[in-house]
Amino acid sequence: MGNSIDITERKRAEEELIRIKKLESLGIFASGIAHDFNNLLSVMLRNIFAAKLAITDDQYELWERELRVARKSACRQRNWPSPITFANGGEPIRKTDPSRSYWLNSVDLSLGGSNVRCEYSLPR
Repeated sequence: MGNSIDITERKRAEEELIRIKKLESLGIFASGIAHDFNNLLSVMLRNIFAAKLAITDDQYELWERELRVARKSACRQRNWPSPITFANGGEPIRKTDPSRSYWLNSVDLSLGGSNVRCEYSLPR
């Protein structure tokens, strides 16, 4: 008769290690996307600033509101929290943005100047 060895715990440990490595890889990937997104926002903000400097006085009234809205929107996106943050080697931690005003302001900015009206139904 042969000896049998229970390798259940070793298999569980190997699977847990694989899961942790996948989460770490996903975290690195998400971090890279966030970094690139912030770089794009920085370029947008620089171009908005350059546009404000380039417009003439007679164009200022025409473009001032649009440039202000674009700048405000880009600045807001910079501070937008990620919907998922990763614990170091653990399960993802899901959290929601507690700021109702963020969503309300975003919609108001998006609809600014249009004849569209929005009705809100957000949890408190």
